[in-house]
Amino acid sequence: MKNLIKISLCLSVLVFFTSCLNDDNMPQLNENIVEIGAFKLLQSSLDKLPYTDKTKVRFADEDGNVVTFNIEETEDVFDLEKQLVKYSYFEQGDTVLLNHTSETKKFVVSNESFQLTFNLTLSANPYAPDPENGYVADVLNIFCVDPDNSLNASQVFYHETDNRTWPSTWNPDPLDELTLIDSTFTEVYNNDFVMPKNVINFNYEFGILSFNGVDGRLWRFENME
Repeated sequence: MKNLIKISLCLSVLVFFTSCLNDDNMPQLNENIVEIGAFKLLQSSLDKLPYTDKTKVRFADEDGNVVTFNIEETEDVFDLEKQLVKYSYFEQGDTVLLNHTSETKKFVVSNESFQLTFNLTLSANPYAPDPENGYVADVLNIFCVDPDNSLNASQVFYHETDNRTWPSTWNPDPLDELTLIDSTFTEVYNNDFVMPKNVINFNYEFGILSFNGVDGRLWRFENME
C-alpha cells in the first residue's frame, strides 16, 4: 500500500511538472543579440606594460637561487571577440547578449620545469554594469594556467591600467612600498582574491614582482632582459 501511494505521488508530480513545461503562461526565454561595437586600447596603456620587447625575466628566492622565465609576446594587438550577458530584472526570462570586440595585447611568462605559466592580457573592455553606454577602460588580467590542463586557468591579478570613461573602479589602492625578501618595490598592486591559485604582487615598472612556487616558496623579481 505504501509503495502504491509513493507511485501515485510520483506520477502526480510528473504530470504537474509536464503541464508546467507546456503551460503557455510560463515565461519563455527571450534572447536578443545586440552589437555594441569595437573597443580600442590606448597607446599610453600599451606603453605601461614592462614586458614589451623583453624575452627573459629572472626571479630569486631567499637563498639566492635564481630561476629564469621566458616571455612570449604577441607581435601586434588583436581584436578578441567577446560576449556579455545581460539579464532583465523586470522581464523574467529576458536575456540580452552583447557582442563586441576588445582590442587585446597578450604576454605569456612561463617556466616549464617550475610548472608555472602566467597569461597576461591587456584589453579594452566595456563597463559591465552598463555595457551599452560606450564606457571603456583598459584592463590588465593575469591568469595562472593549470599545469595538468592548459585549458584551465585561474585569475590571480586584475587591474584597470587606465580607467578612461568607466564611472567607477574596482582597483585596490597601491602599496607605497613593499619589501620582498631583500628588495623594496614601490607602487605595488595585489588583489585580495579568495583562495587564489597564486599570490601575485605587481607594478608597472617590473611586472610580476613575486609569486609562490608549487612548494610555497616565495620568489621575487631579480631582473629582466
